[in-house]
Order: sequence, then structure tokens, then C-alpha cells
Amino acid sequence: MRNLDKNTLEAIKDYISQYQIKFGKSPAYRTIDKEFHFNSLPKVQRYMNWLTRNGWIQKTDLGGISIPQNLELNETTQAPVVGAIACGQPILAIENIEAVVELPTFFFGKGEHRVYKAKGDSMIGVGIYDGDWIIAKPSSTAVEGEIVVAIVEDSATVKTYKRTKDKIILHPENPDFDDIIVDECEIQGIVKQVIHNV
Repeated sequence: MRNLDKNTLEAIKDYISQYQIKFGKSPAYRTIDKEFHFNSLPKVQRYMNWLTRNGWIQKTDLGGISIPQNLELNETTQAPVVGAIACGQPILAIENIEAVVELPTFFFGKGEHRVYKAKGDSMIGVGIYDGDWIIAKPSSTAVEGEIVVAIVEDSATVKTYKRTKDKIILHPENPDFDDIIVDECEIQGIVKQVIHNV
């Protein structure tokens, strides 16, 4: 699959939601194509397939689009707190469940989540600071530009996922740190939310 832009994925989801609120129905693929200047219905299809596969949107029985209903105020999901994760140089990847917390689905959505405590300052450019709590959704794959929990040679780190034709680049969002460039790595999760430790 060709690389998909994370910002565009989020923008399409938000556009669908706002379109439904305004017009009471879902936008057609041609409408999305025109809005985002793709000039390619197959490209719209690739983005829509990813959004559907990852649970960001749903297809109705009549072929329309719906946004999953995560806005039940009294509903929560349990997430294990699995220790520190490096926002700097990778640290040994030993997952010890330290606690289990309740996350409101209103903010975090349904499904499985894991909670890590950020250690280091290599990701301050995207608002992840030493001591923050990182909410990640387990995943073994990533899209270009997503912030991932990655395992490199038995060590864990949080970085922005990029790749070339034959290399994976784990990019820090701080110019004081260097890229981690590897042939392969294990993706364990995608960072979805950050709670600042203030």
C-alpha cells in the first residue's frame, strides 16, 4: 500500500463528521475528491479503506459512511499502565503492568489501549514531554507520519514513523536528537493521546 498522510486521514474524518452535521448525510466519494483536490477516485478509495479498516469510520448497510459512536459519557474502557517508554534513546522493553486505569470513551474511543509514561525529551516538538502519559492503541503496522511505540533490538522508543524504499526511520521531534535508521523494527502501538503531567 502506498504511504498515506496522517494529517489528511484526520482531515477526511473530520470533514465527513462536519458534512454529516451540516447536511444530514454522508459526502460522496466525488465530493471528498473535490474537497481535497485528489483528482483521483482510487486515491479517495485508499484513504477510505484505511479509515474503515482502522475503525475511524464505518460503512452502513446502505453503503453510506458513519462515525463510530464513542460519545457515551458514562462509558469507560480499561487500559493497563505498562511502564516507561523512551522519548530519547531506546530503553529496555520490559512491559510490567503497574496499574490499570479507566479511560472515558468520550475522549479516547473504544477498543484496547495501553498507557506509558514518557521518559526523555526527544518528542517535545509534538508536545510530548518528560513525565507525560502517552495513550497508545496497539498496532503492528503504521502509516507514514504516525507517532509509534517501536521496539528496536529489544529496546522501546516513541518516535515519528517514516520510511524509505528499504529503511525504516524513527524520527525524533527534537533537533538535538538523531534519527534511528533500521532495516526493520517491531511496531507495538500508535500514539493517540498525551496527558501532560502538570
